[in-house]
Amino acid sequence: MCGQCDQMEMLDQKEARSRVIKVISLWQPWAEAMRRGVKRNETRSWPTSYRGWLAIHAAKKPIDLSDDDFLDFARYWLGDLSKLSFGAVVCIVRLTGCVRTETVLENLSEHEELWGNYDENRWAWQTDSLIQLPNGAIPLRGHQGLFEWQMPEEIAELTISKATGE
Repeated sequence: MCGQCDQMEMLDQKEARSRVIKVISLWQPWAEAMRRGVKRNETRSWPTSYRGWLAIHAAKKPIDLSDDDFLDFARYWLGDLSKLSFGAVVCIVRLTGCVRTETVLENLSEHEELWGNYDENRWAWQTDSLIQLPNGAIPLRGHQGLFEWQMPEEIAELTISKATGE
């Protein structure tokens, strides 16, 4: 394993033990796409230097039901949209990189590209190590930008297990 990978693993374990991680709010159905592993990059107009565990929060904003084409697309990948969670943490991922969208565009799968805004001068927040929440979504008030959340102990244990490969 590389030195940078070892360092990241140690940071992941330390972060998980403190139980405080960063959170980002996404509108539905994009949060659900992350939870299902259909979407691995979150695209933003701003970069972040943060790396480590990141909770994906589904914002309270309801789905725009006026775009039939998008609804058909979302239903194809996610199924019944009436069962989506809102105002809650839906999964945990590990944020591993943040790069300009232009640098990743040619290597994206078609569906990954469709789940993000890969226009020029935007940023792709790259994730891996998806963790499903064993008891479903956890209600939480969202905020704009990155914010902090103290994970329940059982979720922190999952991040430790994932970081150590147990």
